[in-house]
Amino acid sequence: MHINTPNGGFDLPIPWWGTTLFIAAVIFIVLFIGGKCLARHTYCCPQCGKSFRKKWYHMALSRHIGSDRYLKCPHCGKKDWCSVKDDWR
Repeated sequence: MHINTPNGGFDLPIPWWGTTLFIAAVIFIVLFIGGKCLARHTYCCPQCGKSFRKKWYHMALSRHIGSDRYLKCPHCGKKDWCSVKDDWR
């Protein structure tokens, strides 16, 4: 990696795996924090009407449109767009 400075620049010896590891750690931290925040919500199944919560990793990786998320209901087993039942806990 080359660092530019007003007097020229210098090379910083960072191996490719160090950069890759750093980027992977940042992505994991963002997904973890976002998933934890989203896992606080209770969702309502449009098929059976029961409410449920999901683990943070399900929430971090689920598709969404606005506040609705495409989730599998643990009660009836159907996958559908589930809406938020309550606000932040």
